Amino acid sequence: MNSLEASELKEKTIKNIEYLKARQAGFKDSNVLMKDNGLTASVGMDSVINKISKLDEEIDKKTIKKLARATDGYLNKHILFASKRIYVYKLNKSQLLNIKSGFERGDYFLDKLEKGNEKSFDIILPENKIKKRA
Repeated sequence: MNSLEASELKEKTIKNIEYLKARQAGFKDSNVLMKDNGLTASVGMDSVINKISKLDEEIDKKTIKKLARATDGYLNKHILFASKRIYVYKLNKSQLLNIKSGFERGDYFLDKLEKGNEKSFDIILPENKIKKRA
């Protein structure tokens, strides 16, 4: 990131904020992040983008670098951990075995993707933890 020019960092920061806005990241956290890295309080993502676009690339180079680094980290964190949904379904043993054999056959791979490390799909069923049904 150090090798990027201030103008590129500014554009990158604005793009990160646009991504956060599109991902519906909480503005309260974003605003705190912006204030901690050199901006004054804002009333919305568009206001933050406007403030960043008005920063002078020569005078505010340090602030732009801090904002770029901060928004990169926040966006990565948001992509990795926020807005994720998981669904847990109750399946019986035969259904789990069917899913396992599907992974073993490669049924769940897209044609466009190459198979990766199949060992990561080597699911061993915990026989002693499966409740026996009458």
